[in-house]
Amino acid sequence: MARDEFRSAPFYAVILKGAPPCAAAQKERAVTPRVGFIAVYAGDTEPQGQAFLATVKETGRFPGANLRRMQAMLVYP
Repeated sequence: MARDEFRSAPFYAVILKGAPPCAAAQKERAVTPRVGFIAVYAGDTEPQGQAFLATVKETGRFPGANLRRMQAMLVYP
């Protein structure tokens, strides 16, 4: 059965922490039990993303943080 879907414009996100699906604590993810990482929006362009990643790394709280180009997708039932 064909389903309608919506795709966002591509954007950059900083992956703060990776985790197996369902392993991240509710207070950390608060989105869906199928999430396998915790990330934050870092901008529409790579230079914006790199600048935000540098800010995150300066805190020392997320040593494995990395930048990814992403796109959100919503599939309608």
